[in-house]
Amino acid sequence: MSDGKTVEDFDSWQGSRVIAGDGEAIGTLEEVYHDVGGGRPRWAVVRLGDGRLSFVPLTGARQQGGDVRILVGRRSVDEAAVTLPPTGQLTAQEEERLDAHYGGPAAGDLELVVAEEQLHVSTAPRAAGVVRVRKVIVTEDVTVTVTLRREELRLEPVALPDPVPASPDAAVDGASLDEVESTLLDVTLYEEVPVVQRRVVPRERVTVRRTVVADQVQITEPVRREQVAVDEETIPSP
Repeated sequence: MSDGKTVEDFDSWQGSRVIAGDGEAIGTLEEVYHDVGGGRPRWAVVRLGDGRLSFVPLTGARQQGGDVRILVGRRSVDEAAVTLPPTGQLTAQEEERLDAHYGGPAAGDLELVVAEEQLHVSTAPRAAGVVRVRKVIVTEDVTVTVTLRREELRLEPVALPDPVPASPDAAVDGASLDEVESTLLDVTLYEEVPVVQRRVVPRERVTVRRTVVADQVQITEPVRREQVAVDEETIPSP
């Protein structure tokens, strides 16, 4: 492989959980196999969830956290399941069969792993501002119609019964009108006046509650990826 890993690096993966290329956990890495001749590690034995053993290619595999991520999917791993116990090295026929199954490189091919950056955006809370809630007094004019009553004097004359006519010779009983003193009668009249009072009464209950509003925000950042380029160099003929 071309990523600079040593045999000890791959051997440290033993016991790690293996994640397939489709993101599904498929089992536990139990053994690392070398290619024919005992060279570089190319294969790993994974014990699947049902107890079967399966060979998976280490080409492009990487360690992420405590897991080992491989490039092939779960279905391809299931189809390559075997019952052979791990021995640490494959025969030429077994390696050819696995290469044919996974579509791997033939002997003598070069391997080059290209990588790319992926944009992962997370969110973090921060204080956006302080909102102060307080009560204020608002003055407005209120018109109320009330009924006011008042007293008035009403004169109701009552006729006296006709007196007995006096004889012409009889003397006039009583004084003349000029001699009658005016009699004043004071009567107090009452009326109602409006009396305005203000009372504070509860009007309503206001609940102050924080709500979460989601906004869609587009984040644009440059990401880089590797490409394979061939530099042609002309070698002069000897």
